[in-house]
Amino acid sequence: MMYFWVMWSIWLSPLSAISRDFAKLIGTLTTPFFWLSGVLFQLDKSPHIFRTIMNFNPVSWGCRAVRDCFIDQKWIWQQPKALGCYLFMCVLVTILAMHSYRRLHKEVPDVL
Repeated sequence: MMYFWVMWSIWLSPLSAISRDFAKLIGTLTTPFFWLSGVLFQLDKSPHIFRTIMNFNPVSWGCRAVRDCFIDQKWIWQQPKALGCYLFMCVLVTILAMHSYRRLHKEVPDVL
């Protein structure tokens, strides 16, 4: 999870520095996705379409991984579909972070 959040911040911090509205949008969208991610409830009891969408939410994968490890005695690789969705999101955010940093690293000091 730490790798994902570092790449997330490398991706979005230059954009947030350039546009205050973008920073507010990210803050607004992050809160509902956090609370819908399964922090307070298990996604296994929710409808199938909602579970499929939340498989691509890394916070829900982290919650499920911790629950499976400590409560259900399962390892993270015993659910390859959820692990594959998480790794896909990590790769996607890494590519976006590299692209964003490459394009904006010269402009951010001028804006700040």
